[in-house]
Amino acid sequence: MARHYKNPPVVEAASPSVDRLLSWAEAESVRLGNVERVRLYLTRFPEIIDAVSSAISVTRKHLPQACLYLDLYEDPEIEDEHLILYARLKHYDADTMNSIRRAREEYRPLFAGKEGWLFLTTDFRQHNPLLTCPCNRKSQATLGKTC
Repeated sequence: MARHYKNPPVVEAASPSVDRLLSWAEAESVRLGNVERVRLYLTRFPEIIDAVSSAISVTRKHLPQACLYLDLYEDPEIEDEHLILYARLKHYDADTMNSIRRAREEYRPLFAGKEGWLFLTTDFRQHNPLLTCPCNRKSQATLGKTC
């Protein structure tokens, strides 16, 4: 799962594949946290680019009303980092965590044998209803922003 790499591959510039993924994610209303850190992580571990794209699509299938937020998580206690995809909803119910688990189970095999990792979870924050999310498509045309 989450791993720390003492000697990750050194890559000087982001690949077009990384930029395509990030552009696609934004077009899919995925809010990007620290874009440069996410870009650097994907550049260091390009073999997970397709898996990340699939994980986002799988998450949309299981949580169609969620606002998704992609960032890089750094463990404060140990040297460990990985991508994290937060699902934020207007309302959380008893099935929210089950939906997250089903999505994880579906995308997890796509990361098998690869060095990078993405973890789907929620921070139980409510998305800002004034910003763009699948549950509020009308605001996309008005504000052009993501949750």
